Amino acid sequence: MPNNMLNQANYAKVINEALPLTERQQAFNEREFWLDDLPIGPSTDYMAQINSMIDHFADLAVVLPQSKAGISDFPAVMQVGMTPDKPMQLLNARADKQADLRGMAPEQRRPDLSQTDKANRLSKR
Repeated sequence: MPNNMLNQANYAKVINEALPLTERQQAFNEREFWLDDLPIGPSTDYMAQINSMIDHFADLAVVLPQSKAGISDFPAVMQVGMTPDKPMQLLNARADKQADLRGMAPEQRRPDLSQTDKANRLSKR
């Protein structure tokens, strides 16, 4: 599962060859983290994140490979997140969450999973 993806609006810009190349490149470079739609706020609590994912699974994007013939200057296949329509209050909450995360170091945004059983399953053999 990819961690970063293009959203549908940015993918539409990338494949629109009527737009200037710089605008298309900017849209291509603007990626979203797949789990950003989970309404948990900044947290390093692994169990809280897993439970939130279970409770809000329908809010997550389905990431699909997309391609369009004849598009130049970009990869032939791009990972695009297809998301359900969201009410404005969810979009505003997401914007607030993004603002909270901007000032945090990357290791503070997500939990350290290095000590979980799954992360260490191959080293136990």
